[in-house]
Amino acid sequence: MSMAERSLGGVRYFITFIDNCTRKVWAYSNRSKDEALEVFSWWLAEVENGSGHNVKTLSSDNRGEYTSRAFI
Repeated sequence: MSMAERSLGGVRYFITFIDNCTRKVWAYSNRSKDEALEVFSWWLAEVENGSGHNVKTLSSDNRGEYTSRAFI
């Protein structure tokens, strides 16, 4: 999600992850879209280590954050 203006801290983007089973939501603020891979990698490690289960499916809104060569 993008905001029209930057926040006082320089944030313009938000990335959210939603567990379809429990509906738990994680939201992170980003200065730019290219931080998506870093945030996702951190989130994935936290969730998998904390739950003891692997994330099996990732769904997206097809806005391009998850289509970079590094992400794939």
